[in-house]
Amino acid sequence: MIRKMTLTALAVAAVTATTIADARPGGPPDIAAIEARMNERFNAIDADGSGDISPSEFMAHEGHGGPRGHHGGLRGQFGPPGAPDDVDVEAAEARAFSLVDSNGDGMVSADEFTMEALSSARRTAMKEQAFARLDTNGDGVLSRSEMPNPTDRMRAADTDGDGKLSREERRAARGEWRGRG
Repeated sequence: MIRKMTLTALAVAAVTATTIADARPGGPPDIAAIEARMNERFNAIDADGSGDISPSEFMAHEGHGGPRGHHGGLRGQFGPPGAPDDVDVEAAEARAFSLVDSNGDGMVSADEFTMEALSSARRTAMKEQAFARLDTNGDGVLSRSEMPNPTDRMRAADTDGDGKLSREERRAARGEWRGRG
């Protein structure tokens, strides 16, 4: 439960920060416009248009840090020391090692070790973990209902029901959002 809340909070922060920044010049954030952008991003990842995101589509997507948002990750490479609670750093590092060890001999040779290979392996390991956490029903694909949806919280914060978050509404909701994580 804590992992899902952490993942949701990070997705909310990433999507909200991006979309609020995009929306500011024209006024307060428009919830429908944010939801439309989220749907566009989902559709961009769902390359075959099936309505679900397969593991290969998820792994291939590079834009916006993937659907979970980029929130740091492996020690020393993707953020500050100490990864978020929802990241199994040791498992990700072990997976990254196995990916860099291309011949599978349990050792990484000088030929196998390149910064590009290491970076790619770490990204892959993090994406595999993210996919597994998001796939709550374990069916091997991500449906729209399994993706974090920050617009649910935004709609709850829209106390006047106009479909936009005023500065006052954002301020009032900010403490609640932070408290829930």
